[in-house]
Amino acid sequence: MSTKVQWQWLDDSGWKDYDSSFSIKLEAAYRKGSKRVDVDTVRFVDLGMTNAEAISNFTNLKEKDKKFVLGVQRRKDDHTKRRAVMRMETKAVDFFNDTVFAYLPSVQGKKLKSKESDMIDAIKNAGGDVHNKLTRKVDFLIVNASEVASTWPPAKELTDAENLGIDIVSEEFITKSIMAGSQVDHTLHEVKIPTKAPTAAAGDLEGPPPGSKRSADDDEEDSSKGKGKGKAVKKTKSDLKKSDAIFSSNLVGGSEWMGVCSYPADDEYFNFTLKVDSVKGDAVLGTIEWPTLSAKTKFKGTLKGNDFTFQEYEAIAGEDEVQLPADYTGKLTDDKTIAGDLGDKASKATFKLKLTALPPPPSSSSSSSSSSSTPVDPLYLKLDTKYSGVCKSISPFLLKIDTRTNDSFTGTVEWSDESITTQAEGQISGSDITITEKKVISGDAGAELRAFTVKYDRKTQSLVGKDKDGATVAFRLSPPS
Repeated sequence: MSTKVQWQWLDDSGWKDYDSSFSIKLEAAYRKGSKRVDVDTVRFVDLGMTNAEAISNFTNLKEKDKKFVLGVQRRKDDHTKRRAVMRMETKAVDFFNDTVFAYLPSVQGKKLKSKESDMIDAIKNAGGDVHNKLTRKVDFLIVNASEVASTWPPAKELTDAENLGIDIVSEEFITKSIMAGSQVDHTLHEVKIPTKAPTAAAGDLEGPPPGSKRSADDDEEDSSKGKGKGKAVKKTKSDLKKSDAIFSSNLVGGSEWMGVCSYPADDEYFNFTLKVDSVKGDAVLGTIEWPTLSAKTKFKGTLKGNDFTFQEYEAIAGEDEVQLPADYTGKLTDDKTIAGDLGDKASKATFKLKLTALPPPPSSSSSSSSSSSTPVDPLYLKLDTKYSGVCKSISPFLLKIDTRTNDSFTGTVEWSDESITTQAEGQISGSDITITEKKVISGDAGAELRAFTVKYDRKTQSLVGKDKDGATVAFRLSPPS
């Protein structure tokens, strides 16, 4: 039997486990006598104190927990803001007993990073053995899955392992096993050796130097290199047109963007929602919500072409959980995506946002008199919104949107003249919105179920279309109620 260790921190509601990879990192630092371990760019764990010194920082600790408190999690910008950190030991089976791993620097890079060294310690603590040579005694070769997928040609050790019948697995196999306290199914974490060079992503293509000209028929190979490890890539006419396009039309007051801020070096990921309050000239103002941190901040930014830079400058809620100011440098890569990185280059942090909501369309009194048809953005069909209208050949009705997932939604249709309510499903395809009644949930159970497709009519500020029998259907958009 060996000892299983889990590090925890004290939340307002009780003790919370650190994730397995950070718990491994903390345990390795503790065993080495390290004084400080970064949690992320905002917080760190202070291990440079005795148990008595650690518990003296807190008055809310239960007596039974005090002997396990060995550190304090602190804010980097204010060390007085702190949380208790506890190390818990339990008896665990040597689930890696008689299992041999290889963790080769030439597969991971020039040398093992501290994270890999910590992982090796964790394997040994769970009864496993780690070799630095590939032999038939080795059961698993541990690799970084993303590094293997993006490297061409594959490292020689990968093909050697395959020839020796050694299973190639990702680091997640180790962290998941440690979290479970037993060896998990390794087939769920197998890594396949690439059989061809990775294709350069569209964002990796580089255009001609400033001032140079290029003919419309020029599809010659660029000499600039993408992530394809030196392989030349072609730039097509569609790529050139896209690079000249401006995608800022949806970055307007009332729009909402949702995404993730990633700190790959620390294996930390934070969901956030950016809400735009106003856009005046190139000045953008709004708020950012961090649901997992229970924090909300104000931001101010500048939009020039497709370039969008902004700064979080004031906390509205959860000021202990965010470090301000925080700078972001982003670019609109299409009309529904913003991607970029944070000003703290050392953290190599990145972010990506997707458009999730637009403001309601303008009322008919303020809309243009133009008769040209403009498709409605499907994002107007938001959760808990209601749209009233009249099915001209049938009767008045009320469509209520209950759920929305990407391009699909569900809701109910109430036919007031017939005292019937039906359950409906909808699908959005471009500017077409198809609504299909699935079953009667109140009223005449034998009532006919209808299906209709509508388009946005800018002149009448309504959605107009036909049902399957050719009857006209129309309803107007109204603000959420």
